[in-house]
Amino acid sequence: MGFGYGSVHGIFYAWAQTDPAGAAAKAMQLPGRERDQALSSIAAQWATKDVNGALAWVQGLPESNAKRNAVRTVLGELANQDPQAAAQFALNLTGAGRQEAMSSVAAIWAQSDFNAALSWVRNLSDTRARDQALQSLGYEWTRRDPQGATAYVNSLPSGQLKTSLISSISSAWASTDSKAALEWVQALPAGQSRNSALQSVVQQMTYRDPAAAAAWLESLPTGGSRNSYLYANVASQWAQQDPERAADWVKSLPPGQGQRQAAENVIYQLADANPKAAANFALSLPTGQSQQNSIGNIASRWAASDLKGAVEWAQQLPEGGLRDNALRNVATTWVQSDPVAAAAFAVNLPAGNAQNNALSAVASTWAHQDPKAAAEWAVNLSATEKSGEIIRSVASGWAQNFPAEAATWVANLPVGPMQNNAALAIVSTWAYQEPTAAAAWVSAFPEGQTRDSAMSSVISGWAQNDPTGASKWIESMPAGKSREKAAEHFVNYASYQEPALAAKWATELYANTVTQPGQPNRNTYQLENIARNWMNQDEKAARAWIQQLPLTEEKKRALLDRKR
Repeated sequence: MGFGYGSVHGIFYAWAQTDPAGAAAKAMQLPGRERDQALSSIAAQWATKDVNGALAWVQGLPESNAKRNAVRTVLGELANQDPQAAAQFALNLTGAGRQEAMSSVAAIWAQSDFNAALSWVRNLSDTRARDQALQSLGYEWTRRDPQGATAYVNSLPSGQLKTSLISSISSAWASTDSKAALEWVQALPAGQSRNSALQSVVQQMTYRDPAAAAAWLESLPTGGSRNSYLYANVASQWAQQDPERAADWVKSLPPGQGQRQAAENVIYQLADANPKAAANFALSLPTGQSQQNSIGNIASRWAASDLKGAVEWAQQLPEGGLRDNALRNVATTWVQSDPVAAAAFAVNLPAGNAQNNALSAVASTWAHQDPKAAAEWAVNLSATEKSGEIIRSVASGWAQNFPAEAATWVANLPVGPMQNNAALAIVSTWAYQEPTAAAAWVSAFPEGQTRDSAMSSVISGWAQNDPTGASKWIESMPAGKSREKAAEHFVNYASYQEPALAAKWATELYANTVTQPGQPNRNTYQLENIARNWMNQDEKAARAWIQQLPLTEEKKRALLDRKR
């Protein structure tokens, strides 16, 4: 059993006030999410007391999401004190968290000296980092100078940066002058950028006057700008303020996708205030995924406030997918307060999909709270009740906080598909928290599909969070098929974050084979993908690498001339 979030935060935040180094050392002994929560609390407190000491500490943390969050917290404090120093520190970072850190510094710097922050961002040589940082400045830029911000955006070529800035600028502008923002957005060329911007403007309009926003939306001509996403946005915001009025409006809309999406958003809000009304509304919807989603939401929220009423309602639903979904969500909520009773409820359901889904939901949630009790319950189920999915759900829930314990439990299960599936469930979580330990565990698997799938899962998260660490680990592997497979997975996932490292492995794996007859196009595609991403980050190095590839001159020219 572990701490709750509140206790972890409170304990380590207080500890860090007097002894941040001691708190940090203890935090590293905690499992999974508790460790991450503790590190976040320590970073917040340490940074306010000794930002330089905190920076030195976070730099020494193992690469993980927890480290990136801690770095961002400490950098935020440094950016308030010395934005230029924070900017330089962010520039010197490596790995996936670098761009996020630079964006965070830029946004904070802009609060005190917008022009200096903008100048720094626009002069960044890393185009991906520059684009992401510019997006973080969109709101502040618009607040200060909407005409200047829009003029800059209008000058950009079509692409992700332009689309993102249009959305952020339109939202910021609409918060102060929705009429001017709406005029600008409606003058944009038709397309995804304009649609996204309209959603942002409508969202801001709905905050202030949902009825007026709804009326404006209905005044638009059918099709084009008047799309289902706008209906959904208005419904969602309106329902937060007045779910019953929002429901009345949705009922008045013409049938179609817009009404379905709007209805789903209203039901989400209405379920808290009046679950019975929400249920009746959901059952009036056309059969489909939207109705399924709505029923599931209602069941969860109803069970949280009135378990008996939710159970009675769910059991009275007609047999089929809606009933199965409702029972599963009721069980998921129930197990959080009384796992034994929820488990008994699931076991006593009639055999079929409803029971299977409820049992899996109980297993996963219970294992997250008390994994040993959940595991004992799961293995003691009768042969007719127990399934591989239940064992897999226990393994997945256990691994959230105690992956090594979950791995030991799975290793003692009978060999076969059930054990294999449970192992894969553990790996997908463990690799995210402790990739080195997860990789070492997977390396001991017998060769085969399960090992390949597990290794792919490990390398996926590792290559994105700590590509250097993943690459070094692969280098330490003995030569052979397993090493080659791991390298292939690495190339797949590292091409975007660290193309230089991906290029190293791709050269070893693919470059000597891509020109041979009969080779799949996949090899060439990998090289092209790396080249494209590397050109955006370090054009000189990328060009040198492309020139030495054993490709035709025509293919090389295509890669060298390729623009983002």
